[in-house]
Amino acid sequence: MPTHTGTAHADIAMPVQGVYELWTRVETYPHYLSAVEEVARLTDTVLHWRVAFGEHRRDFDAVVEEHLPRQRIAWRSLGSAFHTGNVTFEALDAARTRVRLHLTWDHRVLESPEGERVSGRLVDDAAVAADLRAFADYAAATGAGDDPPRLIGEPEAHESPPGDRLG
Repeated sequence: MPTHTGTAHADIAMPVQGVYELWTRVETYPHYLSAVEEVARLTDTVLHWRVAFGEHRRDFDAVVEEHLPRQRIAWRSLGSAFHTGNVTFEALDAARTRVRLHLTWDHRVLESPEGERVSGRLVDDAAVAADLRAFADYAAATGAGDDPPRLIGEPEAHESPPGDRLG
């Protein structure tokens, strides 16, 4: 199966804690990740994604496999192995953070029930760089926010926090 990868980094004028918190607000992904139409939290570590490449749409669930707060988040799709990704956060100084994003997409993400596949690249370095520029713009415009959505690994208001929760 053909896979396509994209890797890029961006330096953001915000402390690492603020950048990390903004990235973990998965409901905001459609504002800056070009292929993402929606992300919904199913559990603390499982997310439901809706993506689109052109007119081709696909829903899938992904699990957060690694979560090192303020350092790294890695995920993979459940079921058919067609998407993986990771993002790292590096404090350049007290007010700037470098974000590195790596994505891998397999053409199965857009395979029709008849087995027809979309041609062309699903992702490349330029596309990931554009998404990170959009994230940097979003961060500059919104900052950490006053009333953020729940972070990855943060329990619902009615849940009691686990002893060793993510985040």
